[in-house]
Amino acid sequence: MTNSNPKCSYHPNRDAVTKCEMCGKLICVECKNVYQQQHSHTTSSSFDSDSLSHTTYSYTRHEVCTPCFYERKIKGLESPGNYCVIIFGIIFTGIASFMTYMFINFAANWGGPAMFSPLPFIFIPIIFIIIGIGMILGGVRSRLTAPQKVEALKLKKEEFFKNLSSTPSITQATVSSAPSRYKTCPYCGDKVDKDEKICDKCGAEI
Repeated sequence: MTNSNPKCSYHPNRDAVTKCEMCGKLICVECKNVYQQQHSHTTSSSFDSDSLSHTTYSYTRHEVCTPCFYERKIKGLESPGNYCVIIFGIIFTGIASFMTYMFINFAANWGGPAMFSPLPFIFIPIIFIIIGIGMILGGVRSRLTAPQKVEALKLKKEEFFKNLSSTPSITQATVSSAPSRYKTCPYCGDKVDKDEKICDKCGAEI
């Protein structure tokens, strides 16, 4: 009796469990990868003469094949998002530095009671400066390490296709000079005894 279930586009001897949401290919459990994509939505509202904006973030879950998963991560590393973080960090640090300068001048010229001196609160703009510098350093670090990460992902993608080419096809796998006491789980590809009804690795019913 033959198994008429749809087969994986990369592993013809395994049943497909879903379809890649990027390329549309049928994929098995081994080829399925999940990534979360962030979405932002900004809404504005006016109250009297002031206008307020609020940004909300949401995430969507996508199931893709292994090659598309690597391509998605590579595009994320090559995107100009890190430059935006660096620029925003520079602007944030500049504003915080100007606030610190004005705060020091105000504290130096303070003529009110000593108990109400604004000098102890100078740490607030200093914390903003530290946060801005951290954003700049984080963006620069991400930008510098991005080429190495992209190269590593490309090598993993090439290795995936290389393993596919070295894997015997479904016709080659079924031809054997002697009968085998094992069968292959159609969900994870693990060897299972012929008499077993449940795979020990993935727990699927065979």
